[in-house]
Amino acid sequence: MTSTDTQKTSRFGPMEVEDWVAVDWGAVRAQFSIRFASGIVIREFCIVKSGDRRWIGLPQRSYKDEWGERQYVDLAKFDSRQAYEDFQREALAAVNCFLAETGQDAP
Repeated sequence: MTSTDTQKTSRFGPMEVEDWVAVDWGAVRAQFSIRFASGIVIREFCIVKSGDRRWIGLPQRSYKDEWGERQYVDLAKFDSRQAYEDFQREALAAVNCFLAETGQDAP
């Protein structure tokens, strides 16, 4: 499922949402993979929802800090705020396209 709306002005190229799994882990509402135009597939993105706000959570790794508390670190980062915002906009458009094409409600 490709979001054609974002292809025209896309920084990241067409994205396809794959391996969609709806979940109810507090604010996390779904987990999925994204296939980029280059052919690379990155797994374990998630949809996070808080109030009326919804965003793409990056894949993360958990670890225990020196006090034994579970912490999380993103496995990717963006070189600028603009790159992050562009990714959020384009990835959410791809998610919305996927949901529309598969007849699912937005989480």
